[in-house]
Amino acid sequence: MKLRILIAGLLIGLAAFAAGAGGDLFQKATTQVRAGNLDEAIRLYQRVATEFASDRPLAAKALVAEAKCYEQQGQDKADKATKLYEQVERDYRDQLDPAAAASARLVVIRQSKLPAAATMTTENRPARRLRLLRPYRRSLRYFPGEPNRRAHAERSGGRR
Repeated sequence: MKLRILIAGLLIGLAAFAAGAGGDLFQKATTQVRAGNLDEAIRLYQRVATEFASDRPLAAKALVAEAKCYEQQGQDKADKATKLYEQVERDYRDQLDPAAAASARLVVIRQSKLPAAATMTTENRPARRLRLLRPYRRSLRYFPGEPNRRAHAERSGGRR
């Protein structure tokens, strides 16, 4: 019985040590990013993701950080970043923050690859918004000092 307790304690201690080592390695990689050594940071993030794959939150964070490093290296590495973001989105859905960050970055990357005509610029958005509101212009009246009156005017067809 004492032997089982001792073995269980050792296993818990080893797991805690491994988690600490993974966190330390992740911090080293983050330090390398701040120093501008992106290649070294990518190598460290890859080690964290492979060696500590059982620590799913840490592995997902490492993959997202690795993809960000690839993005910082330029357009020629954007495909690697996209693949990593897709992997996090697909394999780490249970990790909400990294999966959400990966999804958001994928949207940005995919939108940047669209041709200029396919994206709506800020120049034509206000004009489009005005065209959409034009039929309702008469029923939308603003009554200064009476914020609830505007909603009343909208519901009653513009009558005050």
